[in-house]
Amino acid sequence: MADPAEQLALLRDGPFRLIDHVRDALLVLDRSDRVTECNRAAASALGLTRDAIIGAPVQQLLPREVTALLQCPVHLRSEVSTSLAGRARWLEVDVTPIDPPEGRGGRLIITRDISERRHAQQALMDSRRALQAANARLLEQSITDPLTGLRNRRFLFQRLREEASRQRRSGLHLGLLLLDIDHFKRVNDTFGHPAGDAGLVAVARSLQQTIRESDVAARVGGEEFAVMAVDTPLEGLLCLAERLRQAVAGICVPPGAANALALTVSIGLAVGTGSDDVDGLFAAADRGLYRAKRAGRNCVMLDQDV
Repeated sequence: MADPAEQLALLRDGPFRLIDHVRDALLVLDRSDRVTECNRAAASALGLTRDAIIGAPVQQLLPREVTALLQCPVHLRSEVSTSLAGRARWLEVDVTPIDPPEGRGGRLIITRDISERRHAQQALMDSRRALQAANARLLEQSITDPLTGLRNRRFLFQRLREEASRQRRSGLHLGLLLLDIDHFKRVNDTFGHPAGDAGLVAVARSLQQTIRESDVAARVGGEEFAVMAVDTPLEGLLCLAERLRQAVAGICVPPGAANALALTVSIGLAVGTGSDDVDGLFAAADRGLYRAKRAGRNCVMLDQDV
C-alpha cells in the first residue's frame, strides 16, 4: 500500500488531477509555508488562478484565523469564523504534516465551507432560545396577577405546599397572613373601577415593599391578598402583620383628592403546625380574618382555635 506521500503525489500529478475533483479546498505547503499545489476548489474559494496561488506564502492567501493554526506542529482540526474572498464564512480547517519524496517537510491544508451548517445550527439555537423565552413568559403569566404584578393564588398554594414539606422536615415555622381591604366597594362606587384598580396596585406595592425577599405576596381574590412568611414564629408574624396594616393605612384613593378615601386592611394569620395541611393553614388564617372583620376591621387577629 502506498504511503501518504505517494498517495499525495498521485492525487497531485495523476493524469486526471484527482485533487480537482475533491470538493474541499486543498493547499499543499512546503516547509516555508509556501503553496506548492492547490486544487480547483481552493482557487475558486480564494478567487484566484492556480498560477497566482502556486509559490505564494500561505499567509498572503488565507485569513489570520486559519494561518494561526499552522503554529501547531501536529495534526489539527478546528472550526473558525473568518472572511474569505470578501465573504463572512465558517470553515472547518484540517492541517496535516506531510513528508513529500524530496524530503522537505510540509503541510496539507484542507478547508471545508460549513457556513450553511453553522447558520442552520445557529437558527436552531435561536429558535430554541425563543421557544424557551416564550415558555418562560407563559409560565410567568400563569403565576402572576395581571393587575398588581403580585403572584396569584395558584402560585401561592404551590409555594405553601413546598414550604410546608420543608417545614415538616426542618421543624421551622411557616406563617400565612390573609389581608382584606375594608369597605373596598365604597372606592369603586364613589370613584369608579379605575380608581379601585389604582388602590389595589398601591396596596400590592405596599405589601411588596414591606415583606422580606424570602416571603411571597399574592393576590388571592378581588380585594384579598395573602403573604406567606417562611421561618417565622408567631411573634414575628404578628409584628409583620402590624407593619403591613400600618403601611396600608397610609394609602388614600384617589391620591391627593379632597374627598379621598383612606384604605385600611383587616388581617387574619396562622402559623403552620408541622404538617402538610396547607388547606387547613389557609382556613385558619381565613377564620382569623373573619374575626378581624367582626372586631371592627383595621386590625390583626388569630384564629380563635389556635
